[in-house]
Amino acid sequence: MEQPLEVSRPDFPVTDQANTPPSPVDALQYAISSGLSSLQFSGEAGKVTSIRTVHTSQFTKQPDAQNFARTGNALLSRHEHSRNFDDLRGAITAFQDAVQLTPDYDPNKPDYWNDLGHCLYQLFHRFGKLDHLQSSIVALRNAIQLTPDDNPRLPFWLRNLAVFLNARFHRLGKLKDLDSALKTNRRVVELTPGDDPELPRRLITLALSLLARFNRLGELKDLQSALETDRRAVDLTPGDDPELPQRLSNLAVSFEARFNRLGELKDLESALETHRRAVELTPGDDPDLPWRLSNLAVSLRARFNRLGSLKDLESALETDRRAVELTPCDDPKLAWRLSNLAVSFEARFNRLGELKDLESALETHRRAVELTPDDDPELPQRLSNLAISLLARFNRLGELKDLDSALETDRRAVKLTRGDDPELPRRLSNFAVFLLTRFERLGELKDLESALETDRRAVRLTPDDDPDLPRRLSILAVSWRARFNRLGELKDFESALETDRRAVNFHGD
Repeated sequence: MEQPLEVSRPDFPVTDQANTPPSPVDALQYAISSGLSSLQFSGEAGKVTSIRTVHTSQFTKQPDAQNFARTGNALLSRHEHSRNFDDLRGAITAFQDAVQLTPDYDPNKPDYWNDLGHCLYQLFHRFGKLDHLQSSIVALRNAIQLTPDDNPRLPFWLRNLAVFLNARFHRLGKLKDLDSALKTNRRVVELTPGDDPELPRRLITLALSLLARFNRLGELKDLQSALETDRRAVDLTPGDDPELPQRLSNLAVSFEARFNRLGELKDLESALETHRRAVELTPGDDPDLPWRLSNLAVSLRARFNRLGSLKDLESALETDRRAVELTPCDDPKLAWRLSNLAVSFEARFNRLGELKDLESALETHRRAVELTPDDDPELPQRLSNLAISLLARFNRLGELKDLDSALETDRRAVKLTRGDDPELPRRLSNFAVFLLTRFERLGELKDLESALETDRRAVRLTPDDDPDLPRRLSILAVSWRARFNRLGELKDFESALETDRRAVNFHGD
């Protein structure tokens, strides 16, 4: 089973203060001259313990909000160069102090709220703690609430809020967050002139929300809109823009999604070409490189599945390995990349039959599941992938415990899948295969009846234009024939024939 594609994190501007914004160098020099170099961090939490003391004015003996904000920007700038997360935590503390010391009527306060939200989101993005994401959303809503409609900074705040809402949707799966993100993104694009250099960045964020809704609800119009929006963003991006790799990667993801839905090879080729270009333009030390490598591997594996070229599979496996090696052990995205690597191992086992590849797939799938929180919406997919590997080992070695484990694991995956998730038909169809396999092994009619019921539901939930429909129909036909062979009822044989006809005629309709 293919892990859903992951798109790169949208970057968003780190805005300076509204009045006389300092450059990062000036801010850092100011912070150092104010005593920043003597700040102390506690080892466990990395919390700044002396910012308030450092920025008490020597003239008024009162804390100065602008000084805290400058320190926050300096620490944030240093973090973005060094990736030292103590600096990021220090920036959060500084911006919190700036917010607390600034009255609501001060025009600088929305900037402080936005910068605080940005830092909190960066911390969430790295460590995956939901509290940081929730706090970032609160911060941006506060910034927007204090910003007049005619303020040119409002689109920045709105876009950042949309990014955070989109992230919470992916974490918690609540459709209201996605709807809010989409509505906010559309407003941002409407507020942006056609010649504004920020337009491509805002288009990308809109496309991400559209693609997320397609992945959730399966409506093709959302996918087509996402693809066109991504194309427009790339077309508006200069060739030397450092954000071009990210935008190319997102466009490639949209191409891949359309290939998965409609099955047209030209979309897959476009995805591969665009992914490769994105990877080639990404520096080796860029923290987004593992993301782009994983997405490239997904496309390579998809072409292997379609055309059967072993070199595509070997390239996918090597690319997945590289993505995992470049991912820190405490990165919340490690589980996703491990899952993709396991899929590549299993694909090579299915092609070459070497048991060591299957064992590697099982070990890697288990590690991915162990690293996935219980409330993560990706958990059902990872459980499903693990179940498929367990079934493969049962088919190879014949040990019933593997089949039972596969059934229980996949049952959990189906149970955790939302009723409106487009992946539900696939998981139901797979679960039916597990049930049918156990029926063939043990001969218990209840397994066959459950397989038939599950097959029917999978077919009923599959769109008529879904390229996976013939496969699901074929599995249903197998179940009908199995019951005919067991019970001898002619109606089951006729149902099998009719279902087979539907599968054969799919591409001719």
